Amino acid sequence: MAHWILGRRRISATLSILVVALAVISVAVTAALASPSGTGSNLNRQQFAQHILKTKAAQLMTAPAQAALRMNVAVGYNDSQQTGLALTAGSDLTGYSYSTDGGNSFTDGGALPNTPEFVNFGDPWMASDRAGAMYYSTLALDFFNGNLDVAVAKSGDGGKTWGNPVMCSWATRGTACHLPPGA
Repeated sequence: MAHWILGRRRISATLSILVVALAVISVAVTAALASPSGTGSNLNRQQFAQHILKTKAAQLMTAPAQAALRMNVAVGYNDSQQTGLALTAGSDLTGYSYSTDGGNSFTDGGALPNTPEFVNFGDPWMASDRAGAMYYSTLALDFFNGNLDVAVAKSGDGGKTWGNPVMCSWATRGTACHLPPGA
């Protein structure tokens, strides 16, 4: 037990040092925001983010951190604008919008593309990976078999456009759904 307590103290000391370092960095960033060039002009968050992306510090950042500074945001939602009163092969109940200014404004991207023989049925979930790609999962109705499946689409441009969703078979239940290369 004494070993556990000593190990915990080492972690606490390391954590304390890290917190102090972050506080110092925060003060330096605040000072840089208040007067970055000594002229007294203030930068807004977007201008400061763009400034960071132009420095060598951006090369040390992970892709998600760089994407966050670029402030691309995508949202998915149930959308019946492209569907009539009855479901047909051309129906699509899954829409999306994207923002390039951190969510201050959004552009309607329309409907997520349908995979042939399927109708996107809504209930979106979204995620991103470390490389900055975005993923959009939705329910997909298989008209031929009457099955309700899960489909995943991928975007490599900050959610502006999406590829055709790929079906995740029930055989992958409990494991990750793997998209084929280039999907």
